[in-house]
Amino acid sequence: MDTNLANHATPLALYGFDNGSNLALFNPRLDQATVEELMRRLDLVDHLKGHILVLSSGTTSDQTAPKWIALSKGAILSAAMASNQVLKESSDDVWLHLLPTFHVGGMGIWARSYLSGSQVIDPKIGKWEAQTAVDLFQNSKATLASLVPAQVHDLVMIQALSPKSLRAVLVGGGALSFDVYRKARELGWPLLRTYGMTETASQAATESLETLQGDGPVEASLHVLPHLQARSTAEGRIELKGDSLLTGWIVETENSTPAFCDPKDSEGWLTTQDLGVVKGNALQFQGRVSHIVKILGETVSLAKLESVLAEVSGGFYSYLALVPVPDPRRETNLVLFYENQVGQQPPVDAIISGFNKKVLPYERIQEAIAVSQIPRTDLGKVKLKELITLYESHCAGAKT
Repeated sequence: MDTNLANHATPLALYGFDNGSNLALFNPRLDQATVEELMRRLDLVDHLKGHILVLSSGTTSDQTAPKWIALSKGAILSAAMASNQVLKESSDDVWLHLLPTFHVGGMGIWARSYLSGSQVIDPKIGKWEAQTAVDLFQNSKATLASLVPAQVHDLVMIQALSPKSLRAVLVGGGALSFDVYRKARELGWPLLRTYGMTETASQAATESLETLQGDGPVEASLHVLPHLQARSTAEGRIELKGDSLLTGWIVETENSTPAFCDPKDSEGWLTTQDLGVVKGNALQFQGRVSHIVKILGETVSLAKLESVLAEVSGGFYSYLALVPVPDPRRETNLVLFYENQVGQQPPVDAIISGFNKKVLPYERIQEAIAVSQIPRTDLGKVKLKELITLYESHCAGAKT
């Protein structure tokens, strides 16, 4: 199985959408020991042909045992074709590629280009810098792009105006607060909010282009892409069925032995870890199951609280993380982690005060902890598991 990113002149040659070879995509920053362990797990998918293996980009994944997700190249191209229909993509379009190549978001850009003949400008900028990205947008005359919420937030914080050449920007990879979305639209950025995951080869539902012609941003439902069916269970979980779903994944069994399995049911439906409402072709994403917690018996949406935190924290949101930690009496406590690097320390007391005034009493932040850096994935998602572990260590140290 091919795993070497460096031996390909372009990402398009790397993916090999037109052949039956298998490919495993690695984060090039992974250490050799981790790569070797991941390689051993790939023996479980030797029976597959024409697949790309991608590591899950979830916020709670354990980097010592990440989950491989097997996507057929046919599934990837099916998702790309549906996305092209929604975006009305053509050979006249120019993509500015600012996402990691080893995630489905970055891979999806190349798949769409492969089908439409559009141009892809891949600057390989390494570390994300908002002003550098603005300069690239201006110089490239890009018409399309895909960003994650953290990148949109950074563009808003520097009050960057959208270049006139851009006609659509997909935003996925996490929840985008409505406040940041509204401010970005006011700056001219033609954002289309999306819902998707690695298991669906990127997009599953997206706002329509028509939303960019309205009077302004609204809390609108997304439209399920034409290649998929969607429904919600009695418990509110989103289920999906269609040509772009994964073939299977490599997971840990109860005895810590990796195994390959297909999570879809006998009819091809995938029950996701996401909550939402589906009515016809309209999908309203309400957050992940893991982002719903209980505090003093009350159900609390972390996604809603994140929006409040983004609203009251101003330009300091990227230096903060709201973390649910177990508590023997309250079930869950909310702890604010903040970066305390010199020259950028957020006004923690003012932020907590502003936050606590806007939420219900049981939703208030109970504690604040300073860290040198908030751990995040390559897509900017907070690694909650690492911070919960850090909190447990903090508590243990306080007792000694």
